[in-house]
Amino acid sequence: MRSSATAEDRPEASFAGQYRSVLGATGMDGLEAAILDVWRSFYNPAALAARQLGSQPEGEDELAVLIQPLVEAECAGVFFSVDPTSQLPPARMLLVAAWGLGTGVADGSLPADTAWLRREDFGIEARRVVVKDE
Repeated sequence: MRSSATAEDRPEASFAGQYRSVLGATGMDGLEAAILDVWRSFYNPAALAARQLGSQPEGEDELAVLIQPLVEAECAGVFFSVDPTSQLPPARMLLVAAWGLGTGVADGSLPADTAWLRREDFGIEARRVVVKDE
């Protein structure tokens, strides 16, 4: 289960990582619990504070819970169509990835490799590869 919120990624604010994802839920009881867990995360104190700081008008934000099959990936990550770490025009994109299912990338708990890609040809402009524990 994962969330998708209407105000999650806006030019003036991002709520990425504020809402819960639940991996590997099985059975009806597990699915129901995971759906509630993700939905409740919309109202956790950190998410409420982030929306308030981001000047999101009350009632204009919504959240959907997506049910997706789990793929046992060797590596996964996050792709940004605009590099959020750069003040440059959106000429480059950002890819951050690590071994595993990607939750460690999203929550910052795993060291992740980073690649900056050129928008015009998807070529790698720069990369940073981190040391990983075996």
